[in-house]
Amino acid sequence: MNNNIKKYIPEMIMLCGLPASGKSTYAKTFQKMGYNIHSSDEIRKELLGDVNAQDNNSYVFEVLHKRIKKDLSNNISCVYDATNLNMKKRNAFLNELKKIHCIKKCILFAIPLEVCKERNNHRERKMPDEVFDKMMKSFWIPMKYEGWDIIEVHTIPNYRYDYPISLTYNFDQKNSHHSMTLFDHMLQTAKYICKNADEKFKNTERYRNLIWAAHNHDIGKVVTQTFINAKGEQTEEAHYYGHDNAGAYLYLLSELYSNSFDPIFLDNIFYRSALINWHMRPYISWNISKKAMERDKKLLGDQMFCDVMKLHEADRAAH
Repeated sequence: MNNNIKKYIPEMIMLCGLPASGKSTYAKTFQKMGYNIHSSDEIRKELLGDVNAQDNNSYVFEVLHKRIKKDLSNNISCVYDATNLNMKKRNAFLNELKKIHCIKKCILFAIPLEVCKERNNHRERKMPDEVFDKMMKSFWIPMKYEGWDIIEVHTIPNYRYDYPISLTYNFDQKNSHHSMTLFDHMLQTAKYICKNADEKFKNTERYRNLIWAAHNHDIGKVVTQTFINAKGEQTEEAHYYGHDNAGAYLYLLSELYSNSFDPIFLDNIFYRSALINWHMRPYISWNISKKAMERDKKLLGDQMFCDVMKLHEADRAAH
């Protein structure tokens, strides 16, 4: 027996992105390489007779997961084709794979919302625009702490993306918790971090990532402002449900489509986007449940948890 022959390790590729971001088309390239494609839409059509049926999603994904695990257990590489925007659900599935030896790879399709909506208009099966808006507000950027071996990002070559930072300059937050314009609030958040950081910390990549995240942490408010509360009631004050998730997506796009983008800084860009993703967690979860805080701290690690808390402290101070 030749000991130099390496045992084949199957690969599980999870595609992550908004509808009409190009995931299914891209999946076909792997099909030509012998990968099995497991699509939530196709399984929904197979089991429920209608690709639009949403009343039995748990069953659809139970079947999808079983098929993927069966393939991997039989050394067959496969592609998981669904939106996969929710970190909690991604993490839960990766935990199901812990006993299966495989390479876990995530490919994020970072495609501007307006492009996805335009593509959707030319599809036979069209989705309402509000579905896209809702999905962007549930976006969590994939990170290595979820359990990925490899994370890649797919973009549109030579696309010009207009980051809506100019909309923040005179943006009235119309909320009693904020007296500043949106731009000034983000600026003061960054200044607070700068003022309270020691010189040694200022020479680190962590500090620069924190400053960038602070300068952009509430950018999602420009696309999520509503005067309807969670109960469906009209209010005088504005609400910004999901602005942290939408903001992480908008900031990610701004960096990836920048003329000065350099792939060498991709990890930093993902880290900053993740800080924006997490910046509301101390408000809506950690101050309510110590158990939730400890669970998230274990996931993030001490360093990133500390950075989220620094951003949270600065955010509160800048109100």
